Amino acid sequence: GWIMYEGKYEVPAGQTVTRFSLKALKSSSLSITRGNFIDAVTVQSVNASCPNPMAGNLEICSNGIDDDNDGLVDNDDPDCSTSGGNNGGMESNGRLADKIFQRTLNRRIDPSIEKTTKTDMVRKLKTENYGVFHANNRSSLSVEEFIPIDTIPNTETYISSPNDLVNITNADEVFSADIYLGDNRLAVIFATKTQNSVYEHTKSICDRLKGGMINDLKTEKIGYSDFVVADITQPEGNREFALSFSARETRDGFDLQSHWSLENYPVNESYYNFQIWASNMEDLKALALKTMQLLHEYLPINTMTTTGAPSLFVSHGAYNNGKLNLRLINKKGSQHFWIEGEKSPTETMTREPVYQAEGIEGHYSEYITLDVGAVYDMGFRIKHDNDVIFDDLFIADGQWYLDANESNLQYNISPDLVEESDELYPVERSIEITGTYENTLSIYRSLKPNFESVDLTQFNTIHFEMSGSQSVQIVLIKSSILDWEAQYKTSISTRSELNEISIPLSRFSNGTDEEIQADDIQAVIFKIENKDKPESINLEISSLDFRIEEDESVANAFENSEMIISPNPTQENFTVRWISSQEGIYNGMITDINSKTILEFDGLASQGQNQVNFERENIATGIYFLSIIEQSGKIISEKLVIIE
Repeated sequence: GWIMYEGKYEVPAGQTVTRFSLKALKSSSLSITRGNFIDAVTVQSVNASCPNPMAGNLEICSNGIDDDNDGLVDNDDPDCSTSGGNNGGMESNGRLADKIFQRTLNRRIDPSIEKTTKTDMVRKLKTENYGVFHANNRSSLSVEEFIPIDTIPNTETYISSPNDLVNITNADEVFSADIYLGDNRLAVIFATKTQNSVYEHTKSICDRLKGGMINDLKTEKIGYSDFVVADITQPEGNREFALSFSARETRDGFDLQSHWSLENYPVNESYYNFQIWASNMEDLKALALKTMQLLHEYLPINTMTTTGAPSLFVSHGAYNNGKLNLRLINKKGSQHFWIEGEKSPTETMTREPVYQAEGIEGHYSEYITLDVGAVYDMGFRIKHDNDVIFDDLFIADGQWYLDANESNLQYNISPDLVEESDELYPVERSIEITGTYENTLSIYRSLKPNFESVDLTQFNTIHFEMSGSQSVQIVLIKSSILDWEAQYKTSISTRSELNEISIPLSRFSNGTDEEIQADDIQAVIFKIENKDKPESINLEISSLDFRIEEDESVANAFENSEMIISPNPTQENFTVRWISSQEGIYNGMITDINSKTILEFDGLASQGQNQVNFERENIATGIYFLSIIEQSGKIISEKLVIIE
């Protein structure tokens, strides 16, 4: 007879996916392939809400239940808001690295470029010609004509087009629309028009590079064909469902194509490309179907060619100091895979092939670490024997980038791998710069791709080595400070051939009394200015890191003096620190007791603490005066004693 079995399983903290499988162990027929009957299997949860892997509990946006117990159901819950179209459509790309970085930098310096909420956008309304296409305007039809409006009840559509993607990507035209229910963004349609090839940037690659996680890839029927839908959790915890397809004109009408791998799209063709994402599957399907209906009104869709999803794919991944950390979803239990692709060890080194074979356990979900050596960016495919559809991925690190007007600069970037620890956050790769520049040279190092921020609150010091005699302002860019000029800064000057520099983060200032909170650092900038004349430079910055290091200076050292020289008296090298009331060019000098000038120097001072490192060089023993003349005319002086 039938016997009922039951048991309990406690989901561990941090586990985001739980699957139960039933496997026969023995049978009265002596064969486990027959004679086993299981019926009415149920799995019940004591708590209806599920922990989100990234932020709090997760609201399921289409089940009519308050899953996260916050009093808001489905689309009324902010958790059901999606990422916006204005930030979509672009992942890092080695071929376009400098243009992409400049675009991201421009948006960071001037946040008004970004359309982050509907208050920054213009509402798109239905007109009397909506969905009506005339034969005489087909040659000039914009991709905007295929954007659904009012498809989701009670919503409003706003234009969020990132027009700065034109001339960076292979798109001739870009249009995106964000769909709002109140202040909640429920969905986005990102559309492009391309010549000769399909649009080359996909949301599945973009979002994994930016820290998103693909929970699953599934096939959903929409209209008359099956489409791959990606179930994605964004770093902020929002869940999105995404798909993409492209339409090319043929003699008989539209041929609609949808593939996981871009190589499956026919080449030398012009396309209308659509990427759609929504907070729930129902809205995604409705928008995709309406887009296809609008296309069909323009030209009949006579053929639809789609392929499925890879059975082995990367849920999320990240590169750090020579190691590629991946979470794999393995639906066919593959126990062997290999990666094929190319990588650039640094921004200036030649790309080189990558091949690496690995064995895995065959579990549905598995974490692996691959030793791939130094990587600036890396594009690769994961292949295995159980499928013919494979996952493609692009991984990148932050970037060194130079910004200078009227310059003739050459630079070389070298690998510089250091193991990360609880007391050290290394920033990979060193940069060497030679040539000439005028006015200002800014040397950027973003910590992560796309200016993602890093929480560095466990560290108290920035450390690096710098060659030559330089006056440098160092700026730490925080994502929470929108005003570019209000970032935290400090300045140093060096006089030695090779300088090892450690600066406590407490010395950085933005002109307020608030000490820097290093919980969202996006980039480090090394800024060098001259006096409106061509300036030669031969500079190397290496061993850049954030670390835990004891500050040897006394916290209240400036209470009785505006300038500190240490050690003083000194036999060899010494350091000068002073507090400036404003940013600007300063002039400095060391004079003897007879007012004879022994040494002159200048540089850019930051508001707050500034530092100059000196080598004694040929300064004789004796008593001297070290003076700083600030741009305002203020003079700060201190006695310096040189001894044998």
